[in-house]
Amino acid sequence: MYILVASTLVLIAGFYALYNTSEKAVLQKDRVSVWLQHNRNISKVIGILFLLISFALLVAEQGIGAGILTGFILLMAVGCLIIILSPLISHKH
Repeated sequence: MYILVASTLVLIAGFYALYNTSEKAVLQKDRVSVWLQHNRNISKVIGILFLLISFALLVAEQGIGAGILTGFILLMAVGCLIIILSPLISHKH
């Protein structure tokens, strides 16, 4: 169970890193997001690496078929949530 939580958190970090490399999205201006936006190549490598780590953890825990299926389901859910909720977060300084 703890591996599923850890894998989900790594998946969220990886998708968020890849989301910040987008040129069409409404992006945030916090410190981490700005760094990811300025270093697009490194962000893409980090994002893909985190996604692969997440899938590897799921496959190690649940097996090949169930792990990949769970990974894609989590990726779709996390992706939808980040794309929908990220523009709604406003930082008032």
